[in-house]
Amino acid sequence: MSNYIFEIQTEIIKRLPMKSLVQFRSVLKQWKSLIDSSQLIAEYQQNTRLQQHLLVRTDFFKYDCVSFLDNDTYPHQKVSITVPESVPNQIVGCSQGLFCFYDFHNAAVIWNPSIRKSVDVVVPGPFDGRFDNDNVGFGVCPRTLDPILVKIPTEYPIKNLDNTTWVVDVFRLSLGVWKSLCMDLPTWCITSTCSQVVIDKFIYWHVFERMSGYNLIISFDMISEEFTEIRLPDSLSGGNDDTDMYICKLKESLVVLQVDQTEFYGDCGVWMMDNGDPKSFENIYSIKSNIPDGSIQNVLEFNRNGEVIVVMTNEEKEHELFVYEPISQHVNHLGISAKRPSFFVGSYTGTLLLLDH
Repeated sequence: MSNYIFEIQTEIIKRLPMKSLVQFRSVLKQWKSLIDSSQLIAEYQQNTRLQQHLLVRTDFFKYDCVSFLDNDTYPHQKVSITVPESVPNQIVGCSQGLFCFYDFHNAAVIWNPSIRKSVDVVVPGPFDGRFDNDNVGFGVCPRTLDPILVKIPTEYPIKNLDNTTWVVDVFRLSLGVWKSLCMDLPTWCITSTCSQVVIDKFIYWHVFERMSGYNLIISFDMISEEFTEIRLPDSLSGGNDDTDMYICKLKESLVVLQVDQTEFYGDCGVWMMDNGDPKSFENIYSIKSNIPDGSIQNVLEFNRNGEVIVVMTNEEKEHELFVYEPISQHVNHLGISAKRPSFFVGSYTGTLLLLDH
């Protein structure tokens, strides 16, 4: 009978809102053990009722953030969130509801804004006090729900162009240690633009060939630990001083933003990769920089409905966040402004990951 009651309690617990679930850990030791178990955390992660949020940071040098529910109610429902003081300024990316920060001085922090919990990670690098400019990527493996850091050289040494072996460092939080992998990657020099996206089991980076200036995308498979090169259409790959390129995610699809820089910030072409097929990039529409309501200064993120979070400048030279509907070109103000254009906007889903750390 006691087992039957416990099973009923377990099913009830799994249906609780996340805030209540975290609070119930202090009611009974048995409940805490259950809630902290990797099995319940994994099952809760697959819960389709989990809400999606938008995390907004207005200033690169401040730790205060605002979180919106990504539904029809925002921007009316917003919550202030204070980032832990140990968190570096540079946001690497977000995956499965976790954010990763890195400061290029061998320190990374993995942070869960939903339960206000973080884990510090020491990143291997120069131990003589030098500045380490290697690129660090972050993702959560969808199969194991294990947070992963990947450190790859930002530039391939020119003197070793005949040697195709790269040393890549990989960290899995469940193991708590770094391991070095020798990868046979292309011989050209890569300089990362620090633009990364996580979709399913892949971490994507936008990079360019230093020798030719061509744009391309590389991906890291968090399960097989293999890199793959994704060649872009000619209209995207060619080096062009008049355009900038960024990558982001739109409804679980990889998107390339191609920005015309003949002016300060021109029109932005949106290219989507269909079903993970690197040969299927299609220009789905363009974001017009000059619209009836003003001028768009930057494109930051896509929300759940596929609308675009953009930065615009008002008459007082303040930078403000708006939601832009690409077909109608209509914008809605999010009620957030800043003196400097150093916004970060990241889409995330509530999660219990890190609860057992």
